[in-house]
Amino acid sequence: MDEKLVAVGVLDILPNCVSSVYFFYDPDLMPLSLGTYGALREIAFVRQLARTHRNLTNYYMGFYIHSCVKMRYKGSFTPSFLLCPETYTWKLLDDAVRNKLTLQKYSRLNDAEVPPERNRLEKVNHAFHSDCICVFYCWVGIAHTWYTSSFVDHCS
Repeated sequence: MDEKLVAVGVLDILPNCVSSVYFFYDPDLMPLSLGTYGALREIAFVRQLARTHRNLTNYYMGFYIHSCVKMRYKGSFTPSFLLCPETYTWKLLDDAVRNKLTLQKYSRLNDAEVPPERNRLEKVNHAFHSDCICVFYCWVGIAHTWYTSSFVDHCS
């Protein structure tokens, strides 16, 4: 548009996906629906990359805040999935989910009985031996077990 920068898209390109990190545009051009146009260009870019990078299989549109009118365009792309904030499972963004989010900004999206993870560190502790987990303290990396026994236990 007359050599004027009108929009900027920031992408995170990973081995298996492309994630849309941020997109902004000249507010005077809002009637042009540049958010939708940007998403379509990003999808085309992902498809082009996928031709030569077979592991690249997903495109993430970034945050979707249902109560933010400027982000509603993301919900028009189908199929779209949202991550349930309590069960950490993907849920299809359909009319039932939209209605739920309209009634209440924070909602459990998956109605199935999947208990929420109470302590995220439990998974870490099972996956790694705690001596392998480092804590940076005063610019020095020290073993988590030494840190907790020397500092945390004495502070509580």
